[in-house]
Amino acid sequence: MRTDRFLASIVTSPDFSSSTLSTNARVLISSPVLKKPTGSSRLRVDMSGLREQSSWLYYTLGNLGAAVDIGAIWNFSDRLKFYASLNDLGFNHWAAEPQQLVSRGEYLFDGFYFSAQNFEKFDAKNYFKTYTDTIQTLFFPKENKESFSTRLNAKTYLGASYKYDDHYTFTGLLKSTFYKEYFLFETTLGAVYRPQKRVAVSGTWSFSNYSLYNFGLGASYTGKRYQVYAVTDNINAITILDVKGVNLALGVSWVLYQE
Repeated sequence: MRTDRFLASIVTSPDFSSSTLSTNARVLISSPVLKKPTGSSRLRVDMSGLREQSSWLYYTLGNLGAAVDIGAIWNFSDRLKFYASLNDLGFNHWAAEPQQLVSRGEYLFDGFYFSAQNFEKFDAKNYFKTYTDTIQTLFFPKENKESFSTRLNAKTYLGASYKYDDHYTFTGLLKSTFYKEYFLFETTLGAVYRPQKRVAVSGTWSFSNYSLYNFGLGASYTGKRYQVYAVTDNINAITILDVKGVNLALGVSWVLYQE
């Protein structure tokens, strides 16, 4: 689910005699999970259709994309290494059973009109309901099933590592993530400790998501042709409730070919 625009405004005339309400919003969803029940004025989440779309083959044929990762490593010396990469340069196209919700309209409000002569017969509840019904009908999202594409958030990495000895390595990283409207800059300093050749643990400090309070931990085991790892760059998120983000990675890497 993604919003590619989400704008709303109220503009009042200089003499305060009228106001213009306007919206321009679109929500893109890869599956039709938001539905309006009969007689309701609200969208509700309905996950029943996901069962039919849960197969791997269904999504593979309907939702396709492409991306490129490129990178390089420079061994400046036996101890000092530099590296750079550009990741996730690509897009996804959603066509299996997409859902778009669009709200776009304007409403000019220039006051309430009723006569004091008929005030005894005035039904305030129904009178104001006509205004709310009109506004709700005008701005309620319209649904369509058109396919859409979303681009990935490309990332750049610039880093270096210094091997102090067989047990300790110190690292530094500059990372930029390119979103649609802005880019996010992050930096990380870390240290890796290897008690054995195949086992490594790490600790990091990061400036991330405009926050200095990000401490990370990681661990890995490297076999002859594989590596198992777990890492997070803000372990404090487990106990602190007001953090801005959580990142946790678990994985296995295999070496398919080695000279």
